[in-house]
Amino acid sequence: MVNNSLCYFCGRKATSVDHVPPQNLFPSNMRNQLITVPSCKKHNEDYHLIDDRVKIYIQGNSSSKIAYDLFIAKTQKGLNRPQSKHFANSLIEEAIFYKLGSSQIIDMNVEKKKLDLYFEKISKGLYYFHYEKIAIGRMYYFFAPYTPKEHYKYQVALYHFKRLINSNLIFEGNCHNPDIFFYHYGIIKDHFYLKIRFYKDVEVLIIFKLETRIQYYKNNLLQTLTKIWKKAGH
Repeated sequence: MVNNSLCYFCGRKATSVDHVPPQNLFPSNMRNQLITVPSCKKHNEDYHLIDDRVKIYIQGNSSSKIAYDLFIAKTQKGLNRPQSKHFANSLIEEAIFYKLGSSQIIDMNVEKKKLDLYFEKISKGLYYFHYEKIAIGRMYYFFAPYTPKEHYKYQVALYHFKRLINSNLIFEGNCHNPDIFFYHYGIIKDHFYLKIRFYKDVEVLIIFKLETRIQYYKNNLLQTLTKIWKKAGH
């Protein structure tokens, strides 16, 4: 798959394959027939810490027995290793602590730009897997566990996604392990739609606005100029 292939994310020469979603979400006995796409080193190996961080966040927001067992058997054990001390400390630094009665609660948190990259990799990976093209454009996603405000947006988006699925414009994905990862996908006009479910109860809704490369660069330039204009006090 790698020979003469381009990276699914950036279009550079592929040197390996990336799993979509990351294989660390799956127990070791459920890693057969995982989705893979050609990838460069940067968009495969260099983001493994973000994959590990979001994996913990997703598992922590699931009530699934599989997610719990995987957390206890693999994730927790890995965090207790001496070489994971720096990573474990960074998780604590990003966590949110609050009082609930007489108890102190710790809530796992992930920086938004890390979540953005994680879901952009999955959406671009699935787009490449189904259409054999690199997705260029802008991604918008709705992730229920993130904040109460995001939860409201998620509920509104979910209503529209259900209507799309019922209209037969969205299709069931390549799901060999639906208890771990299940998704629907489809293109309507110039939008790529994804409805993803991790561990049966953690859902993400993604809308990827597809653009030509020229449109993408023009929009990026416009955003950059707007930011400069605002910083200048205009």
